[in-house]
Amino acid sequence: MTAHKEFFSTFTLLTPELWNKLYQDIVEFRQLFNLPINTGIESDKLCHLHSNLMIEELTELARATNKEDQADAITDTVYVAVGRAVHAGHEALNDTTIARQVDVLLNVANTLDIPFEQCWDAVHSSNMSKAALDEQQAKETVEVYSEKGVSADYKLKNDKYIVFCNQDSIAKDGVMIKEGKILKNKYYQAVDLSFVG
Repeated sequence: MTAHKEFFSTFTLLTPELWNKLYQDIVEFRQLFNLPINTGIESDKLCHLHSNLMIEELTELARATNKEDQADAITDTVYVAVGRAVHAGHEALNDTTIARQVDVLLNVANTLDIPFEQCWDAVHSSNMSKAALDEQQAKETVEVYSEKGVSADYKLKNDKYIVFCNQDSIAKDGVMIKEGKILKNKYYQAVDLSFVG
């Protein structure tokens, strides 16, 4: 009996060039913030974490009431999906079923007239802005968190400064911040997808 392929090698919108761009952007993000790259998905817990993040984003998509929120949810879902592929080390387009999911999401964006690559670039830029550009920004960010009751420090990584919680802290608003958590730079730029209108 001949086994049938689950998927054929063709994609509708996801090209090798686009996949490579998405993959390399996520590598850049993960390198900067010390997240696993090419380690395999070592546990059920990690597998469920990625799945739960995708479910969260797809639920946001289902609840979205305007195009901007739809664009945000689709782009964030792809960000999580490609993050899973980078974590697992599935760089080749045909090595992972994640690429199929990304292709489906690109088609959803296309159907909704959402310029996916423009949205991706905006989200990636925003995510990278969580790091401080120089030591002065890092010091100012540590000061901001200190005023909130959060113990923080910073370290140089890939020519940027990462601010992090250096001991478990309870912020003045009652939120528990765990040691090691990456803290957003004071000058973090929230994503602006208003151009999707």
